[in-house]
Amino acid sequence: MYTKKLTRLLDSEYIQQGDVASYSTLLLETLVQSLYLHDASLWLAVSSDQIDCVGYQTISSDEAKLFSPIDKLSLDQFAQQLSKSSHLVYAYNNAENAKWMGDVDVTHYRAILAPVKLHGQLNGFIMLRQKPHQATPDSAAIQFVISTVFALGATIQTAQQSLSLDSPSQRELQLEQSVREHNKGIKEMLQNLEKAQNYQVEVEKMEALGKLVAGVAHEVNTPLGVAMTSVSIVDEQIKKLERAYQNQQLDESVFVEFLESSIPAINMTNTNLERAALLVQQFKQTSDNEGHGTAEVVFFKPLCENLIASIAPLYQPYDVEFMVDIPEALKLETIPGAVEQILTNFINNSCQHGFKSSQEPHNLVFIKVFKVDDKVIIDYQDNGVGIDDAVAHQVFTPFYTTNRNQGGTGLGLSIVYNLVTQKLKGDIRIVEQDASIGAHFQIRLPINAV
Repeated sequence: MYTKKLTRLLDSEYIQQGDVASYSTLLLETLVQSLYLHDASLWLAVSSDQIDCVGYQTISSDEAKLFSPIDKLSLDQFAQQLSKSSHLVYAYNNAENAKWMGDVDVTHYRAILAPVKLHGQLNGFIMLRQKPHQATPDSAAIQFVISTVFALGATIQTAQQSLSLDSPSQRELQLEQSVREHNKGIKEMLQNLEKAQNYQVEVEKMEALGKLVAGVAHEVNTPLGVAMTSVSIVDEQIKKLERAYQNQQLDESVFVEFLESSIPAINMTNTNLERAALLVQQFKQTSDNEGHGTAEVVFFKPLCENLIASIAPLYQPYDVEFMVDIPEALKLETIPGAVEQILTNFINNSCQHGFKSSQEPHNLVFIKVFKVDDKVIIDYQDNGVGIDDAVAHQVFTPFYTTNRNQGGTGLGLSIVYNLVTQKLKGDIRIVEQDASIGAHFQIRLPINAV
């Protein structure tokens, strides 16, 4: 998950050059993108009694850094709290412990701090901030952060040694020794990171499997239970009809009673068996790696426009208007069927969840697609009721739905997640509610790798 990113950081020439500014910029940018952070900042000792924010990256390019310096007394409090841990996490429920941070907001953000150490002494820290609704970084993510900060310490140390050494030969000797130690540290970190990732993957697999089994059992059991009850009613009515016939008591009233009881029960049986079959089919879609066609190079704009036209009966009852912003020349190698399924599920989700309770005069869907480096970004947003931040981290979980009373199965976004991550080798995230009008999703897909 993080091994390639960590390897790229640890192979950076900035480390051996002691270029702290360039490495820290690369590091903060990587952390923000990899962990979906609101911002990341680097704090270093600028004097013997003061630490200051010397580097900052955020998802909002126009947001300014407003952090005040931290004095040594406050930093000592941080060091005391850190003495029993490799990192610290502050959030609204333990914000009291972070008073030493001054004007850094940890009430509306979760802050993860990893120390920067030189020769065993605290020289600063990296601070990562995210919205509270996002899942707390797992052990693999924390190990990734700690490893990158270790490399930052090595970069600072190289810079200090370069300043203190006089002759070129001394610099080369010291640099060779530093590189040797650094490479040994890299090897150990990669091994630890791989172990942490493998363990985390296995834990998450077992947890997901347990939830899936419970979800399937619960969802399918209900319609099957109703169907079995209905069949038993029909069975009892047939036996009554048979007894009346054998006793020569079969008349019009007995036959009418049979019809009045049996026909609704048969209809109920059919309805619930169809629902059970649909649930099984939808569940199969969450892990189905077959179907959806093969990869091909497609122009995205006509693909999107043709899909919207073909599913008009789905959204016409809600009078949905589409705002599509896609460059004419934008193309990518992908699986068109999978992309169409993703957009269909998004639009259906907007109609079923976003627009039913919306008070907006017009129901709008915005689809913007653009290229960034070797990625294609699909930005999907509606102006419906949105997704509550409290439940945002659960919406990709199979069978999770807030619309169960109206027949929701909770599989639509789960199917989207698996198509994006498994079929198309991309990633997906929910943009925070306070930064959006309604439901807002962003998908990143490789432009020519499926």
